[in-house]
Amino acid sequence: RGVLASTYTADSLKPILDSFSLDMDDGVLELRFNEPVNRSTFDPTGINLQQDSNQGYGGEYYILVRDGMSIIGGTEPVNRSLAFGETFAFNVTLGTTNLNAIKAKYPLCSTSSYTRLAVSVPIVEDYAGNLMTLSFRSIYSGIAPVIYTADTTRPRIISFTLYAAGTLTLRFDETVDWL
Repeated sequence: RGVLASTYTADSLKPILDSFSLDMDDGVLELRFNEPVNRSTFDPTGINLQQDSNQGYGGEYYILVRDGMSIIGGTEPVNRSLAFGETFAFNVTLGTTNLNAIKAKYPLCSTSSYTRLAVSVPIVEDYAGNLMTLSFRSIYSGIAPVIYTADTTRPRIISFTLYAAGTLTLRFDETVDWL
């Protein structure tokens, strides 16, 4: 037989984004929070990847779009060496649209020192429906990655066209710096 609680306090604590890891080679972003979050409420359009901790400093920045993004791999974090509970972290693929846009904004995310993450709107809720707090991760206080993996995969030519006028057009499988 059940027992009725004499007092009940609802969960009013908002989730906090503790840290993140970024793998630019595989295009995977890992987000880690201070409490379990409801991944089904995840909205990537509030995530700003920026060159500097403070977007006001004038460095490059990019706001993620949904196109091609997806939560991957259940609840298993990318970085298994950290002692975070599995429900506290999740991984998302950035997708081709985001990866190419980020690479086009060089030096954004080209090294760990040019990679900061901030949020402009809450990107997730906890299981009680509390929206993530923005107090510590605004565009003026972006955080550095715990783990950063650089893009080391060389671009490949996927097609070319040679025109009669002597113009050659090359198409690559990713954004390239043609200068």
